[in-house]
Amino acid sequence: MKISSKIALFFIMLTLFLIVIIITLSIMFTNAKKAEMVQKERFKFHELVIKHKQNTDNFSDIFVKYVNSENKNYVKRVDEILYKESFDINKIKELRNKILKEFNYKVAYNVQKQKEQEIALFFSMIEIPQEKTNRTLNLIKLVDELLYLEFEVMYAKNGYFQDENGNFTIKKEPDSQVAKDFLASTRYRILRKDINGSIDYLFEDLDYYLVKYVERLENEEKWAYQFSIYMTILLLVVVFFSYLNFKRSIVLPLEKLTDWIEQMKSNEFSVQERSFQKDEIGIVMNSFINMADIIKKDIEELEALSTTDILTKLKNRVTLDKVLEEAHYNVNRYDTSYSIILLDVDYFKDVNDKYGHIIGDVILKEVAQVLRDNTRKSDTLGRWGGEEFMIICANANVETAFNIAEKLRKEIESKIFTKVGHKTASFGVSAFEEKQSIEEVLEKADQALYEAKEAGRNRVVYK
Repeated sequence: MKISSKIALFFIMLTLFLIVIIITLSIMFTNAKKAEMVQKERFKFHELVIKHKQNTDNFSDIFVKYVNSENKNYVKRVDEILYKESFDINKIKELRNKILKEFNYKVAYNVQKQKEQEIALFFSMIEIPQEKTNRTLNLIKLVDELLYLEFEVMYAKNGYFQDENGNFTIKKEPDSQVAKDFLASTRYRILRKDINGSIDYLFEDLDYYLVKYVERLENEEKWAYQFSIYMTILLLVVVFFSYLNFKRSIVLPLEKLTDWIEQMKSNEFSVQERSFQKDEIGIVMNSFINMADIIKKDIEELEALSTTDILTKLKNRVTLDKVLEEAHYNVNRYDTSYSIILLDVDYFKDVNDKYGHIIGDVILKEVAQVLRDNTRKSDTLGRWGGEEFMIICANANVETAFNIAEKLRKEIESKIFTKVGHKTASFGVSAFEEKQSIEEVLEKADQALYEAKEAGRNRVVYK
């Protein structure tokens, strides 16, 4: 075979090998991008659900005040919107939004068809079963049911009742008792509970199938790694026996790439070099380094996001639930002492109303730092929700936990927070007891927190 033919054959084989390797690395790079994309979509979906839950919660607050308030001006502001035009059941959410705006609540507008299709496509991508997806639809039905019942009660209070079309056109004697009965009813309580529960289940399902989807991407990447190694080794053999004079420009770079792949397999990948020769091999090596950096970053972010609250960097609700289960087990199995501290920043809503949510977020971060600086290494700190935090104290009875809480209370009280100056917090403390459920312990802590607030705030109460 002529030398020119051998050279041509060599470059044909080299080109084929490079194409296969690049395609394999492209698969790995694409999977890394997919992992990054689904995380972004997850955050968007969480934000969407939370905003619409806030709509429901804020309107329920207005509804409760409307029913119980003796402030005629407050009631009048609602009534002016209710009776500005005839009630249309198809525009009930528009009416709700008008009332929310009247009381300066931020309104999350209804999801458009295009957004629904994007959500459905996202759910389909991470292979959430249809019955799980239906929970989202059920949540919407529960929210709509609660909204309609609240309007029904508000109109009934003024003597308007629904006709056969569901509109409130029938005039009778006003019935204010039906509002009070509804607020105290099991139906109302269960509806609120089911809405919150459906949201929790929805987030759990989303995170569960998201993790499975990322694991599948990682398995595909592992297969791609192995395939890359085999192709690279074969390419090295061809280069070695065919053209020794190409060793400096082709063989050595590929050996370096092989070494990186081996390092990645053993989870010891660390490369400082970021400049490569400007040829096909250099492109492969640069793509591999970028892909490895992206994968490493995505994995670290996934691990952190699964256990950490985004704002405060403390443990999130999911992690706290796991620690509570461990504490419950240790108490009943090994008779270990565990206590819970719940704390709530006093008058935090005033901060958001006066200074805005950005400053509110800063205050929460600063409170989290105070907790971080003044608790034991054995304590588990987390954000329970909103401006409420939880501390799970291992090897601590209720007296020890009380002392920890009292120390934290004084530290918070003495700190000067950004813009708002001094703030205080109220604390509820409870201890695990044998054969007592987690819910019962949480209920005790929550009741203690409630009593602390009722007693004037800025104090510690234990149960």
